[in-house]
Amino acid sequence: MSSEVVGVNQSFEYPSILASFSIGKSNELEGETRWLHNMLKCFLSNPEYDDVRSFCFGYDSTSSRDLRAIGICIPKQCRSEKVKLLKLWSIITTKKPIIISRAACINSKHDRPWYIGFAPLTQMLLCGLFTTVIAVSTKYHSKLENSSILKANPSVDNSCIDPKSFFFFTFVIRICCALEFVSSLMEQVLFAFSLKRNLYKLAEFPKYPHSTITCMFGLRFLSMVWTLIGHSFAWVQDAFIGYVDNVDEFRYHLTSSVWNILITNFNLTVDTFFVISATLTSYTWFLRLLQKRGLDCPPTWSNWRYWLVFYRHRLFRIWPAYLLSLSLITFFFTELHTHPMWPPIDPSVQCRRYGWQNIVFLNSLTGNNCMGWTWLVTERIRKLYISTEFIFYLCSPIFLMALKNSPQMGWPFCVALIFASCSLKLNVMINKNYPPIPLHLGTSKFYSGTFMEYLFITLIQVDDYYIKPQYRIGPYIIGLLLGQVLAIYQNSKNKINFSSKAQYLGWLACLALGSWSLFGAYPTMKDMNFPLLNLIYGFTHRISWALSVSWIIYACHTGIGGFINDLLSFRYFVPLSSLCYSVYLMHLLIVFAIFMWSPFPIIFSSKVPILLMALPQLVLSYLAAAMISMYAEFPALNLEKLFFAKASSSKAAAAAAVAAATIANSNKSDGYAKQYIRREKNNNQ
Repeated sequence: MSSEVVGVNQSFEYPSILASFSIGKSNELEGETRWLHNMLKCFLSNPEYDDVRSFCFGYDSTSSRDLRAIGICIPKQCRSEKVKLLKLWSIITTKKPIIISRAACINSKHDRPWYIGFAPLTQMLLCGLFTTVIAVSTKYHSKLENSSILKANPSVDNSCIDPKSFFFFTFVIRICCALEFVSSLMEQVLFAFSLKRNLYKLAEFPKYPHSTITCMFGLRFLSMVWTLIGHSFAWVQDAFIGYVDNVDEFRYHLTSSVWNILITNFNLTVDTFFVISATLTSYTWFLRLLQKRGLDCPPTWSNWRYWLVFYRHRLFRIWPAYLLSLSLITFFFTELHTHPMWPPIDPSVQCRRYGWQNIVFLNSLTGNNCMGWTWLVTERIRKLYISTEFIFYLCSPIFLMALKNSPQMGWPFCVALIFASCSLKLNVMINKNYPPIPLHLGTSKFYSGTFMEYLFITLIQVDDYYIKPQYRIGPYIIGLLLGQVLAIYQNSKNKINFSSKAQYLGWLACLALGSWSLFGAYPTMKDMNFPLLNLIYGFTHRISWALSVSWIIYACHTGIGGFINDLLSFRYFVPLSSLCYSVYLMHLLIVFAIFMWSPFPIIFSSKVPILLMALPQLVLSYLAAAMISMYAEFPALNLEKLFFAKASSSKAAAAAAVAAATIANSNKSDGYAKQYIRREKNNNQ
């Protein structure tokens, strides 16, 4: 697409607004084009023109052959004449006029201020309510912390029952005890939102570090930093931002050096998160199984209650923060900017239509543009990562039970599925001529389309092999296998001692596999025609990266990690690691905000300015993540612990009520009451 006026002599007397007049293709309106860049030129060029402008585009939506599309920048008052003006511009710039059957305009300012909109005000009131609850809970933290219900399981207080007057005051006593219980319960619900309590939990180092995989603290944080830097470079020149003016120089620079692959191949962090998530799931599950703790009911295929609890905790872990982030982005943050986003990728438009798919984690299967600019829960990919990871978690009992019942059969089963997943991806690459990784930087002479084109136009490439769970499950299965190995090691009295030679070979293999996964993409980034090499890379790179990360985790946890374990287990990584999920949800919102509030356009000269921008983006992302965690994530986990941690407290209360009712209806005297109280005291002890 041309980012300049076509067919017009742009001498000095023409205002720079004319540079936003555009000619391109209709199938590029949502893809890797300069349409958004030209819209921003329309809005931000020539500040002396302070009237509201409209960037209007049109094309023939009835034709599958004529894909020409045009864009013009006009005063808002002329919007009613947009079709006539678009046709006139097509006559001036093209030999064959374009039939305009579809036309739309975006204004340089919202029709009304955000603070009088119903949705933003409702979102503000909701956040204000959360803030009030947190403030009250924090102010009365000490009193709530000493609440009786926090020190003992909720049950009937036996001290308030007098055996001598038991039959006369049973009803009154039960009412009083019930009111006391409800009051104490409300206090503990309020205490779940205490800022002091949750900040302490955020920064708390594990009580038993020898049984905690502490190296994951650093792995999570460093992977998050890598993700943010990669997204900064990827999106500053793509459809969501389009802020770089000399985009061809930018893309050439990032593909000119092999070391720039450290930035452009950042998508490997997704596989790192898959390995970490699966390892923790498997490790905690097998460790509890081996140590026989926390297993009131054994895990079997038919024990549906056990698996409901298994899934419930996951939902409490990720759902509240996800819902809060989704609502903030849909109804509040996107309204704060002076002008709307590009409509096909505007979350305030798309999430109102498709947000329900995100809520039930189906968006990686259905494909939509809700939060498509935030690798939130992504960009579309980031949110699709969360959806894909949750689907993996839903399937994890299949692998866990297979490994538990018969490791001799479970391991070959897992390896076979890894091979099948890689083979499916290889089949797609061969049949559809796709590159082994998504291409962020321009078009290819040898492959079909680009990452951004397929992501926002046809949704074919990304849905075919980048996001779909069946093509991404390999690293997750490797993490499940690693978790079982670490749990067996942790529970074993006779630890395995590796010789120096074995350790050396392990680290050498880790370095080789990681380097292949990282730098093997260089021919693809340079658009070199090495089909066999690219097929081998596409088949192996995610698995080799997962194996490399797995060795780091294994070596650090088994005591052969050396200074690498010391670095990754640094105690100040604990809070930064705990916030990574919320940072992952919010970071692209901050990345885009920093760019959109920067002077337009950005003239690329080196990587340094973008890297410097990444620092405030990282800091602000963590501040936003802390807010999400304090408002939703940690309170939800506290409430889960309150209501679901142990069924024994509820059973005790129910037993007490049944016993009291039985005694009240009995004709026997004080002996029953004394016997009942004595039994309850023994049970509580």
